[in-house]
Amino acid sequence: MVGLLLGGRGALVREVGAAPLAGGGVGGLAQFQQGVAGIKGGLDAKGDVTAGAVTTGSDGKAQVPLTVTNHGQQSYRYVIQLNFTDESGKVLDATAVTVQDVAAGQSAQATAHGNRELTGTVKAEVANAVRY
Repeated sequence: MVGLLLGGRGALVREVGAAPLAGGGVGGLAQFQQGVAGIKGGLDAKGDVTAGAVTTGSDGKAQVPLTVTNHGQQSYRYVIQLNFTDESGKVLDATAVTVQDVAAGQSAQATAHGNRELTGTVKAEVANAVRY
C-alpha cells in the first residue's frame, strides 16, 4: 500500500504499508529498512515524532495520527516505522510512513494506517524514525 497525503505546513506524506511475513509476522521493519536504504547521513529522529490515539478506520484497520516536529535548523524528510502493539507490547502490525519537507521549527501531521483488522486494546509505538 502506497499513498500520498498532504501533511501540515504543505509537507508531503508518503505511506508505505508493511506486508505480512510468512508465519504471521509483519514486515514493518523490512519496509522501514527499505525506506532508509539509500539515505546517507540520516539522524535518529524518534524524539521528533509523537503518535496519538489508535482508532479504527472506515476500512476496519487501525490508524493513528502522527505529529512530526522538526527541531533542526534546516528542512528535513522523515521515515518513520510505527508498530501497532497489544497491551503486553507484542507487535500485531507495523507500517512505515515518509514525511517530506518539514521546515525547520515547523510541524507536520500524518496518519499511519495499519494493514489488518486488529481486536482488543491496540497501542501505537514509534519504533524507529530517521530524518535526512
